[in-house]
Amino acid sequence: MDISAPRSPLLAIAVAFATGIAWDLHRPVPGHLALALAAASGLAWHHWREQRRPATACLLLTVVFFGAYRQHAARSLTATDALARLITSDRQLVQLDGVIIATPQIRPPPPRSPSHHKPTTRTKLRVESIRRCGVPQPITGHLRVTIRDATTELVMGDRTTMTGWLERPPPARNPGGWDTRQSLSRQGIHGILLVKSALSITVHGPSTRMADRFSRFQSHLRHSGSRMLSRHLSPRAATVASAMLLGVREELDRDLREMFIRSGTIHLLAISGLHVGLLASLVWVLARLLRFGSFTTTAAIVVAVVGYALVAELRPSVLRATILVIIGVVGRPHHRRASAANSLALAALVILIIRPGDLQSPGAQLSFLAVSALVWSAPLASRLVPISGAHSMLERMTRRMFQAWLVGVAIWSVTAPLVAARFGLVAPVGLLVNVLMIPLVGLALWLGFALLTLGGWLPAAGWAIGGLLDHLLIAVLTIAEKSASSPLAFVAIPAPPSSWLWLFYSLLAALVTCRRQRLRSLCLVGIAATLTGGLATAFAPPQPNRLVLTVLDSGHGGAILLECPNRSVLLFDAGTLGDSRRLGETIRRALWHRRHRRIDALVISHADRDHFSSATWLIDRFPTGSLVTSSEFLDAQQPETLDLCANASRAGASVELVVAGDHLILDPDVLIRVRHPPDDFHGSTDNSNSVVLEITYAGRRILLTGDLEDEGQQQLLGRVTLPLDVILAPHHGSPRANTPEWANWSQPNWVIVSGGRDSTTDALRQCYGPGPVILSTRRHGAVSVTVSDTGRLSVTTAISTSRVPATP
Repeated sequence: MDISAPRSPLLAIAVAFATGIAWDLHRPVPGHLALALAAASGLAWHHWREQRRPATACLLLTVVFFGAYRQHAARSLTATDALARLITSDRQLVQLDGVIIATPQIRPPPPRSPSHHKPTTRTKLRVESIRRCGVPQPITGHLRVTIRDATTELVMGDRTTMTGWLERPPPARNPGGWDTRQSLSRQGIHGILLVKSALSITVHGPSTRMADRFSRFQSHLRHSGSRMLSRHLSPRAATVASAMLLGVREELDRDLREMFIRSGTIHLLAISGLHVGLLASLVWVLARLLRFGSFTTTAAIVVAVVGYALVAELRPSVLRATILVIIGVVGRPHHRRASAANSLALAALVILIIRPGDLQSPGAQLSFLAVSALVWSAPLASRLVPISGAHSMLERMTRRMFQAWLVGVAIWSVTAPLVAARFGLVAPVGLLVNVLMIPLVGLALWLGFALLTLGGWLPAAGWAIGGLLDHLLIAVLTIAEKSASSPLAFVAIPAPPSSWLWLFYSLLAALVTCRRQRLRSLCLVGIAATLTGGLATAFAPPQPNRLVLTVLDSGHGGAILLECPNRSVLLFDAGTLGDSRRLGETIRRALWHRRHRRIDALVISHADRDHFSSATWLIDRFPTGSLVTSSEFLDAQQPETLDLCANASRAGASVELVVAGDHLILDPDVLIRVRHPPDDFHGSTDNSNSVVLEITYAGRRILLTGDLEDEGQQQLLGRVTLPLDVILAPHHGSPRANTPEWANWSQPNWVIVSGGRDSTTDALRQCYGPGPVILSTRRHGAVSVTVSDTGRLSVTTAISTSRVPATP
């Protein structure tokens, strides 16, 4: 099964079809133009069909244009009653009728979140009508539904009426952040419905459509299997088994997910081609033991893998593996061995015709890359490490393990650039641990399939198999835990650009398919140069001779990133009332996106949770030079504040207490002065004790205020100051902290609000007047202020790509 075999016509067709999809994704093509070009190239192919090269070129061009048209149809050909036409940039209160098409998943509130934070339920809805004045009007489309309540009464396939706020999915709101709009668009979802509580949902019973009934049956099978695993396994092992065998991942807690990510084995928890292949091999073994004929064995394998693929909701990797297994087993009774390249190409064509958006799906990309690397490297590993009858059993096992390791190295090397681009990380420990884990996981999957099949019929056999499976999964968890804590675990790296990925994989494809040694050598040189250039670019320091201040979108909280011209980094606050771990990830991604690997100073303004809740998590995972705060932060006598300081000391960060008049020395060209609190000041509230920093560079002045208000603000207003260019609105833009007296004292050109409410911007315009530009992270996403060495100041926002005019 050599992927470089010459007779692989479907490979070129699949590549051409994918090229057409990519063309329309990056430069949208009018549908009529794509069809016209396809017809013209088809006629050209018919005219030159006797001439091999021109005919082949015309045929491939036809496929390219059909690929572009297929993507255009998926993207643009929406019906006149499509829901996507109703979704605007403004939220709308709507009442919709539809059918639940995804298993509802209950998500608990973030750890240590305020008591008013409730669990949420997330699902998907196929919309069928919208109610206007109580009268339903037909409409079509798909939505992601978020219910701010824990509801267990919704079942996949239920017909419901929901009342909630309809809005457009958000784009990436922070540097290096996840683009929810693009991700959902690939799934054919163009809106989000926010439902306040389960009381806003009416269930009318199961849908009568055959497809919905089957989806309901699928969901029932998955949950029945999950309950059986829970009965026979320990809680932690049952959670892992449900994810590996059934795709039920909502019960995986964050610590468990992170452990598998850091150990480079998270792919083992996702249903993939490995699961389908092992199921097919198990059915084949059982058929041989029962002396089935070749036709019966083939039918049993096909039924098993197709049934499992349907239960697994036809994920791209599962669909790909199912197609490959069917092609292989159907040809075997006729002594026909399928070409690996043709089989992969056929699987790709089927998936892209059904869901052209999967071309951009990281899961689909990684799946096909990994299998391609496996098919190419397995014969090479067999040639490099041959196994013969002359070797002893121990030598054969050792050589087989070494072959598996070589194949694992090839797969890791091929997929690592894509993993880095999509997720900003690599896990070198995976090179070692996967050789140990895959055999254990393979055996665990066999036992799991046996438990799900026999556990309900033969209770004694179920308990015996469950005991073995439990011990095996505990061993898998132990290996993953040890690997996650090793020095070679999770390494975050800046994501390479898309153009670099295209160049790298084009050269890699040329290396694999090229048959001339000279061209192969040139491809190797090109790959080496591409890797070298990519690493140099990824780890190159940011552009010098400028200061960049980025107010990250942290929800109701604060996280302000200051990058000095000499590449030193200061982080002012790191907290939120929402999910503190998610904010920590947001800060880390932003730092890596800006190619920073260290925080030189982490300044905590005061002892409110929404200003320091993510600091401990961040210090544990990102090198930090010093923790800077005031003595009032320690005097608050909160266990969390003391734990933060102790954790910073354990991580090697110094703890520094500052007062008004102190200076933070990070860059000789940047003056960072502490304006508040004075040494003898002790406010009655944490807010009034907020640390205030004034940053001066190239004649521009920026003020970071925390939650300064009340007597603390009055104390600062008593001091003389020059007009400010940019201020962080005190206390998230609240009217109590943003008074006319404060506006007259600061006289800012820009006012930036971290968080706030929908009405905050309008309220601040009444306070500050028509002069200043007022921006909020709630409305605009992250806000970045750039000051050049000549004093030119410019402001950009994450959501709006327009640049705010600079003040002279």
